[in-house]
Amino acid sequence: MHTSALSLREILNVASASKENKSNFLQVVAEHLALRGLGARSQVVSILVSRLLEIKADIEVLPVSEEMKDHLRVQLRPFNAILNFQHLHMSIEQAKAHFLKPESLVGLMNIHLALTGHVVRTVLESSDAESLAESFRVIARQIESEDLPESLRRSLLKRTYQMASILDHYYAFGPDDLQEELEGLVGAMVVSPPPQGSKVAKIYRDLATLAVAGLGLLAAVDTSLGKVVSITENASKLVEYVDDAGPSGEGRNPMSVGES
Repeated sequence: MHTSALSLREILNVASASKENKSNFLQVVAEHLALRGLGARSQVVSILVSRLLEIKADIEVLPVSEEMKDHLRVQLRPFNAILNFQHLHMSIEQAKAHFLKPESLVGLMNIHLALTGHVVRTVLESSDAESLAESFRVIARQIESEDLPESLRRSLLKRTYQMASILDHYYAFGPDDLQEELEGLVGAMVVSPPPQGSKVAKIYRDLATLAVAGLGLLAAVDTSLGKVVSITENASKLVEYVDDAGPSGEGRNPMSVGES
């Protein structure tokens, strides 16, 4: 079973195992998660803070005594500086001397064991997620080679590569990040539809097909009412794009977009 504590531990294990001792802690994690652009480090900060807040909330709802909760809070204490945006400037070497000590990571595992069976996270089917992530990378490479307006190229590349990163490293992101990125991709296509028959139209149809597959994965791991309503509304709009593709879009396998 997966928990918020195990998710954070897996993220920090990446930095703990790194031999690039002089490299920035955030940069090492960003590169592992395949995050791109100037905002990559900020995204790592957001992920770390989100996971820490999730752990704190999960501890509060555990059906255990307050004494046990206090014990778990102590296990989380080495990472509290991250919530105050301290230590984030550190190199790997410095981080290992502070919040990446072996005993601190053991503390996260103790929290994980306490949460297991009580507050768990559903994970994506790995084979489906990996296949879909590769399809997003394939179409990203197509976008890079097409003669598109630069602003559109940047927007589409940011979305497609971000989707691939989330699907490849779902343990670090979770359903909220997956939903947010999917809805951003869907919104960009719905608000600015391309001319029919253009190269952009074909790319949009392929992206729409992939997004429908991504929405299906999200529905499988998070069936909360708000997400289901959002998924249904957005999927219906995306299906229109796929249907408009005509014979070239019929029977298309979302996992094989870009293959020849």
